[in-house]
Amino acid sequence: MWFTPGPENTIEAIRRQPAPAGPQARTLDWEPVIGDIAASGDLGYTTGPYVSMSRAADAPPRTGWFFSVWRWRRDTRWKVAADFGIEAPSTVASRPRTFSRSEVRAGKLRVPPGPKTLEEELRAADTGFASAASDRGLQSAYRALATSDILVFRSGVAPVGGRIAVESVMPSAPLRFTLQPTHAEASQAGDLGFTYGAYTEAAGGRPEVRGYYLHVWKRLAGGWRLAADVANQ
Repeated sequence: MWFTPGPENTIEAIRRQPAPAGPQARTLDWEPVIGDIAASGDLGYTTGPYVSMSRAADAPPRTGWFFSVWRWRRDTRWKVAADFGIEAPSTVASRPRTFSRSEVRAGKLRVPPGPKTLEEELRAADTGFASAASDRGLQSAYRALATSDILVFRSGVAPVGGRIAVESVMPSAPLRFTLQPTHAEASQAGDLGFTYGAYTEAAGGRPEVRGYYLHVWKRLAGGWRLAADVANQ
């Protein structure tokens, strides 16, 4: 799935596009700088900066960050399951960068429940986060339900990393916040999962904001915790 802006089957969308008559108008370059993988080796994610350059003279580059969730199957090996990203200004060169695994390690279960139960747990985690934000504000929701190294991606600004930094830029007042997950999936080990869907947000008499999101969740001692939050209006 990719997000244009909502989730759409990538292969089907590409097949509907006409074949290009000549060279592509833009070149795309990206590099992963951080990611993680489930203990069962069947689910993971990577993220990093990208640069999109127009072949036209004097056209400025477009920069941002991509976020890819990867799924491993014995017959297909690694394939992208979800591809999201944000446009954001960047003055840092793409290469060379050092790739590193995320700091917080998820904990696998000795006897993981079945896929359906894990899916229900992840949907409930989304619901719990939305309820916490509505009752106590986004700042409190991240404080209670995010990993210490959470990554938050919003269009137009550089990604924010770390729960303390995320809390500092999030509103503290309660708001009307909903998450409507259309997909939830976990690793076989039950330690890593992701959800995506639509969200709505309204606060302080401002008009309601709508958009789409992708969440990555990790299982810690206290339950599922939000490790990555990507959203576009």
